[in-house]
Amino acid sequence: MEVSAHAGARPEHAAWQGKVYSRSGTSEKYPDFRSSTGYGTGAGLCGWNCRHTFGPYIEGSPRVWTDEKLAELSAPKYEYQGEKFTEYEARQKEKYFDRQIYRWQREAEAMRAAGQDPAQALAKVKAWERRKSDFVLNRAELAVAKSSNRDILTSDGNLAKTIDSFLLVDDTDEHKYTPSEILKEMQQSPIGIKTIRSIRDSNAVIELIDEPQFHDNRGDQKGNNIRIYSANIKNQRVAGQTVIHEMTHFIYQIGRCQHAEAVCFAMEKMHILGRDYLSNDEWLQMVNLAKQAYPEYEWEEGGYGDFTQFNFVVG
Repeated sequence: MEVSAHAGARPEHAAWQGKVYSRSGTSEKYPDFRSSTGYGTGAGLCGWNCRHTFGPYIEGSPRVWTDEKLAELSAPKYEYQGEKFTEYEARQKEKYFDRQIYRWQREAEAMRAAGQDPAQALAKVKAWERRKSDFVLNRAELAVAKSSNRDILTSDGNLAKTIDSFLLVDDTDEHKYTPSEILKEMQQSPIGIKTIRSIRDSNAVIELIDEPQFHDNRGDQKGNNIRIYSANIKNQRVAGQTVIHEMTHFIYQIGRCQHAEAVCFAMEKMHILGRDYLSNDEWLQMVNLAKQAYPEYEWEEGGYGDFTQFNFVVG
């Protein structure tokens, strides 16, 4: 059996990912599948929050993950304040920041309850939020800079083809957000870059509507037609998020239920954070947001889409 591999695997899983194992356990060449990977246990392969899969390996065929590729996955790829981090270590660092933020938020709540001034605790919250933001943005910039996807809009042909997918609906000389401004914002994250590629390579048509609306929706999607209501969007970043949200419906063919909206909100969140995954707590926040924002929908009943295709939630 050959096991899959991905960046950011926890150290216990990184030790066995991408390798070939003996299903029967009787091979002299390959280690035993179950005892080596922990398959069948919560802490092992396909257990709690595990994103790995496995499949048959034909003797003599090339491995999907060579030793060199596996070494690249576990190598430090981010640097922050002189310290180098692997993908896994970077995620743990973010969780550390989250714990500190939560700690001082609880401290502020306790001080309020005791009738004391929470200003000092709130200052700590802001300080840790700034540290996390700085770390996340620095990590996103490094990831984008190292990515071969960075040239998505660098050639005139790519830029023209992508901008041609946008339609400026209102007859006015000035628009609140131009296609170039929105695409520039979207290039700031891996999720945004992936969405740009989908716009470029699909038949999606994105209408930018500046005219005031009688509703507060930021956008909607019907088939390959996506409408962005600029008048209801407060800044350029949210305009980029909205395109990502509505394109998620189109790309993955999901909609009309709270689960679909939670996935779309999750894509927005990942864009803001500059990464392509969410923690369990962050995903639950998106689930609650979708349920609050779309009470007229059920979780999945009445909707459409294959939700098994998503694996961006990590433990």
